[in-house]
Amino acid sequence: MKNVFRSLITTNKKHAYLIIANRNFHQLQRLISLLDDSRNDIYILIDKTSKEARTHLTSKKSGLFILKEIPIYWGSYSQIKAELLLFSNAALKQYTYYHLLSGLDLPLTSQNNIHHFFDKHSNCQFVSYSCMSDKLSLSMRKRKHIFQKSFRISRKNPLYLLFKGIRKIETKYLEKTTHQLDDIRFGSNWVTLSDEFVQKIVKKENIVDVYHQFSHGYLVDELFIPYELKKFKMQNTVYHQDPVHDIEDEFQGNLRYINWWDGSPLIWTSKNFHELEKAKQAGHFFSRKFDETVDATIIDLVIKELINENTMKSNIKLKQTANF
Repeated sequence: MKNVFRSLITTNKKHAYLIIANRNFHQLQRLISLLDDSRNDIYILIDKTSKEARTHLTSKKSGLFILKEIPIYWGSYSQIKAELLLFSNAALKQYTYYHLLSGLDLPLTSQNNIHHFFDKHSNCQFVSYSCMSDKLSLSMRKRKHIFQKSFRISRKNPLYLLFKGIRKIETKYLEKTTHQLDDIRFGSNWVTLSDEFVQKIVKKENIVDVYHQFSHGYLVDELFIPYELKKFKMQNTVYHQDPVHDIEDEFQGNLRYINWWDGSPLIWTSKNFHELEKAKQAGHFFSRKFDETVDATIIDLVIKELINENTMKSNIKLKQTANF
């Protein structure tokens, strides 16, 4: 009976959308509505440090699962912890694909197009590798850092100069040390992964290993997935292995179009709409960074002109057929 039940689970063709959010909860609800499809389930993890009032989040067709909040700090291991919590909760249902997004992302196309594409590309991993490869940067990220909650601190904070001095001391110490490191590639933390890979990631012994490797590091979320790919010898399942150089018109293998060359990353506005059109045509299915407090119009444009485009064309075709 257990084998029959397991067989039923592994034939689950649904996708899991895993979202880490820390603000703009009205915008988050719009994102949920765009992903709300009977072929999807949606998992939300909200950063406990967010000071914004929470809003009630709903879906109509997708299962919607709100995880217990945890504090997430930029640059620290807490970012990997958040990802592991989402992967672990969703992996219990063994989805075909797991899409990790931020709450400031949007899809650039319809769910029909997304599912059609992934149906044709089973068991691939969608990751953007970086061209960065120098050992000093890798060593800096992997070594033990103190005060992990303070990698990003405002200049207005009275302790700013103290923490700046601490980081300089760490860097100076770093330059005098050598590390025997595996050759880990740098990569995106926003990814789409297959069930086969995710099931390996969420095993208890692997989570312990990940903690051992990265729990004291800096910006280690960009090492996490490449490390796991190498560890499980799954590099050959990566859909697009060419590294990105953060330049315009470059294909990003995680299928998420992110503009690092004009910002860190750039927040999209209405004047960038043509760039997003080109990104969709190039094969990107998602993009960030959108912020309704900066420009809500661009969100409306993406929904109307990019996501609903194919639906509108299909409706026109159906009406024409009916008239005939």
